[in-house]
Amino acid sequence: MSAEVDEPVMARLRRWPWWEEVAAPNPRGRWQLDLRAANRRQLVDAGVPVQQIETLDWCTFEHPELFYSFRRDGATGRNAAIVALESSAGGPPPSC
Repeated sequence: MSAEVDEPVMARLRRWPWWEEVAAPNPRGRWQLDLRAANRRQLVDAGVPVQQIETLDWCTFEHPELFYSFRRDGATGRNAAIVALESSAGGPPPSC
């Protein structure tokens, strides 16, 4: 999944040593940013092991029946995710 981004976004992205792996110029003089790849690289840089990162191939833009998309509809909505870790014993994690 990629998103078109402008120069202010690219200026921030260029601070990462791997920015050229996740962004490429497009014919409109802007940039296409591979959001999955950029997020994955940031997680790895933060110490998350690659084998513990999972992504879905769903795109909010391409699935109006599932997701809001400002890029697609011009109106905002909200998406949320709940993430939980199982304990090493296989049961639910302890309460916070």
